Amino acid sequence: MTQLGGRVGEFSDRLGYVRATVPTGKVTALAGLSSVRAVDLNETFKSPDPSPVTATDKKSRASTGITPAAPGKNTPADNPCLPTGETGATDLTAAHPAWDGRGVTVGILDTGVDGAHPALQKTTTGSPKIKNWVTATDPVTDAGSMKIVVAKLPAV
Repeated sequence: MTQLGGRVGEFSDRLGYVRATVPTGKVTALAGLSSVRAVDLNETFKSPDPSPVTATDKKSRASTGITPAAPGKNTPADNPCLPTGETGATDLTAAHPAWDGRGVTVGILDTGVDGAHPALQKTTTGSPKIKNWVTATDPVTDAGSMKIVVAKLPAV
């Protein structure tokens, strides 16, 4: 196992069971060993489409020919695209205008952060939003690639 670059995660002599991780290119060689009775691949998951456009939206557009305008810099905080009014966020920011998050560091654990997305490039004051990017998983032993993004908004 180790000669093939694999790592044993768990084993039971009583059951004759070994759970190990082996580089993809070595699975065939591992399966060909006389001491290996079976090889099982962990389930592979397809990431869901992150698009906010649903199948219903697409059908509606096709039948009416109307495409609603996307939110922009002039979209009011209380708008139909986000539940900011329903959650009380617009009332909170109106009552506390200085509470805008500047000087706050935020850590995000996510597998789908796109650091190249325009919304993650710069703050309203021109400072970079993303201060650090760390891969927190082992690409050989972990199925996903969890990223930790640390963003610090500039102080006022």
